[in-house]
Amino acid sequence: MTPEQAGAVQLERGRRLPLEDRFRIVASMIEDGFNLVAASIRAEHPEYGREEVRTALRKRIYDD
Repeated sequence: MTPEQAGAVQLERGRRLPLEDRFRIVASMIEDGFNLVAASIRAEHPEYGREEVRTALRKRIYDD
C-alpha cells in the first residue's frame, strides 16, 4: 500500500466516524498542540511558574 492509498483509507475511515467521535479527536489534537507549545515555553524559560507559562502560552497562540 502506498502512502497515498493509506491516506485515502484513513480519510474514509474518519468520514465514517460519528460526529461526536470526530469532535473528540480534534479536541484531543488541539490539547496536544497546547501541551507542545507549553513544553516549549517551559524549555525556554525553566524559571516560569504555572501562571507565567499560561500567560506566555496565550500570548504565543493568540498573539495578545
